[in-house]
Amino acid sequence: MSAAFFLTVPPHLYGAVTCDSLSLAFFSLSALGGGLLAVSALAASRLGRAGRLLVLGLSGVVIAGFAFAMAPQCLKNPLADLDPLLWELWPDNVTEAQSFFALAKQGSGGLGAFYFSGFFALAICGWRIQRRDRIALHLILGSLVLATWCIALVQVRGAVFANLIAILPASLLLVDLRENSIREPQRVLASLFYVVAVLISVPAVWALAGEVATNGTADLAGNSDRRGASARCTSAEAMADLRQFPATLVVAPSNMGASILRFTDHRALSAPYHRNPEGMLAELRIGLAAPEEAAALLGRFGYPVIAFCAKDPQTRLVIKKAPDGVYSQLNAGKVPDFLDVVPVTASTGLKQFRFAPESRGASPENP
Repeated sequence: MSAAFFLTVPPHLYGAVTCDSLSLAFFSLSALGGGLLAVSALAASRLGRAGRLLVLGLSGVVIAGFAFAMAPQCLKNPLADLDPLLWELWPDNVTEAQSFFALAKQGSGGLGAFYFSGFFALAICGWRIQRRDRIALHLILGSLVLATWCIALVQVRGAVFANLIAILPASLLLVDLRENSIREPQRVLASLFYVVAVLISVPAVWALAGEVATNGTADLAGNSDRRGASARCTSAEAMADLRQFPATLVVAPSNMGASILRFTDHRALSAPYHRNPEGMLAELRIGLAAPEEAAALLGRFGYPVIAFCAKDPQTRLVIKKAPDGVYSQLNAGKVPDFLDVVPVTASTGLKQFRFAPESRGASPENP
């Protein structure tokens, strides 16, 4: 951690405290935690169990107190201060940012894919410990799975780590079941247990089952087509058309922000990052606004380019929310007179428009 901090953080930022990147907050807490753990090991290893737990508990209290003093802002939800409009059109529709309870309330078919593999791994560890089979190993694996699985209950993105760690206890069980089925091939149940255990330990099986349970059929191809249509708007081919413009500001859905920065010399008004709420809100309000208001909003940014992707999930929400807004009109093929259509060469679904207020006798505020 020390090497990473001093090699990657510039000296003038050594004292900065940030909550989502390597900074003094993470470095000092990791150094303090590692130091206290080392001191605890030296001073308390010969004590009884109660004494060791007491020393570790005191170390935890010291670290928690230091965290409150060093970075209290990092102990709250970083999205708590977002504008309600942004909540409605962004985090509320991002699956990985949802909790277990939110997904359950929505009747999501993905619950099994997100949570069952971790739950199955916890059951395996508990069963192994109860049978006194490699207790230490399964205590460690069970603790790791439990921690990440509980995180996934709060935000589903944690399920990625729970599912990855679940591979370890599940694979140990599958090895044993496979050996039993080979050793006694005449026992059909042994082979059946093995096959069932393989299937229920794979998240993709639960994803397929959830799709069937929710829609009555596995419409995986349709989902893939929709995701593919959106992804084409962020591809290098789509960005090639944007490169025909001199460097400027691009008004585009937040999902396109990273691709604009990666593949072009342009600036992106919006990107899916909670530190850029003003940019995200500005893009959404432009898309929601009626033409007259949208022209005024665009004029604040000089002569921007609009990159419109009708298949983008967030753009679809904007179109649904504001049937008379600019994005709805562009989706219907109605181009306001303050926008010039710019031809595109790639068949990506991305459309481009140049803000041209001169056609209305207007001029941008900050050219």
